[in-house]
Amino acid sequence: MKQADEQLEEKYRLRVSAISLQGLMDKAVSKADNFGSKLSGAGKIQKLILDN
Repeated sequence: MKQADEQLEEKYRLRVSAISLQGLMDKAVSKADNFGSKLSGAGKIQKLILDN
């Protein structure tokens, strides 16, 4: 019985860490989007320079 409890606990811990990781990824992506929109003007200019 003890082993089953430990397996459940491990599954729960993995699920919680996966959820929090997903949350962190979402935050990072939205921050990157905000940052990217501020830089988009400069990025377009840089891309033009790099493309030519």
